Amino acid sequence: MVVRGSCVPWQCRADNASPPWEKPTADGKFQTFCESGCVNSIIELDFRPPSDARLEVEVLSISELRKRMPPAHHHQWLRAHFYRLYAVQSGHTQPVVDFVQQDLGPGDWMLVHPGQVLQYDFRQPWSGQLVVFQREALWEERLAHAQQVPLSAQLALAQGCVWRLTPPQHERMMHCVHSLHADMNLDRSLAVRNELLRLQLTAAFLRLMAWPRQEVPVPTSAAHQAYARFILLLEAQFAQHHQVAYYANQLGMHDKTLGRVIRSQAGPTMSAKKCIAQRLLLEAKRLLAHTTQPVQAIAITLGFDDPSNFVKFFRQHMGVSPLRFRQGVASAG
Repeated sequence: MVVRGSCVPWQCRADNASPPWEKPTADGKFQTFCESGCVNSIIELDFRPPSDARLEVEVLSISELRKRMPPAHHHQWLRAHFYRLYAVQSGHTQPVVDFVQQDLGPGDWMLVHPGQVLQYDFRQPWSGQLVVFQREALWEERLAHAQQVPLSAQLALAQGCVWRLTPPQHERMMHCVHSLHADMNLDRSLAVRNELLRLQLTAAFLRLMAWPRQEVPVPTSAAHQAYARFILLLEAQFAQHHQVAYYANQLGMHDKTLGRVIRSQAGPTMSAKKCIAQRLLLEAKRLLAHTTQPVQAIAITLGFDDPSNFVKFFRQHMGVSPLRFRQGVASAG
């Protein structure tokens, strides 16, 4: 179910679904049922800048976020169409991002990408900061020559990444966040504020990337740069192109060369074919668990000409059919 209404600082996306999928509950609200009869719920969030200006970045504390959020958002699944960077200052929390539970404590920073599905954990008190922004807010074009790998490609490698910073590193990042917040409220024109925000935001991420984590290797080699471009291309084209040859051709290399690049960066058991399959499976699981789309529609969305091929692909990798996976998620709550 996509919850209707409005929320701050983001816009809830209205769903065009209509009965028979929706059924009223006792309190007059609606639940959405998939073809198997299970209940799925998700809240889609579009980026909406602060009402007083068309700013491209917003910074707010977790306590302020909870005050702004409708109560339903505290425990339901949220899919935003913008980036969310979380910093934990005190306490502990265990949010779930795309079926993976993260364990976050003081000094931890987590990046959630557009399209990823998040469930907050407010079972115990925790405090921190949240930075929301769109890709356009990065000062990327002017860094392209110096960085060689676009910052957006480096962020793509950081999908699902948690940085566990030392106290000095955490303090420096918090200084970046406070500077962003100050620039939001600067008594200057909108254009000047947005330019300052782009600079501050880009500086913050360059700083994060300078502190290597196991999940995000430092981009120092040509192989890493090629791998980053492959991941960025895959993120954009996975639903339209399933063949390794397409990605190798787009990157200007042979299939076997792409395979060597991926093995050198992602491990000896990885391949381009596995990367493509994993990305398709992740999107399939998102759609099965968090939407009411029929399996046939999901197959078409993911670029399968024949739904039976999608069912075969999903069963081969997951061990169960798409419908049984959906029922299992619903049974698990």
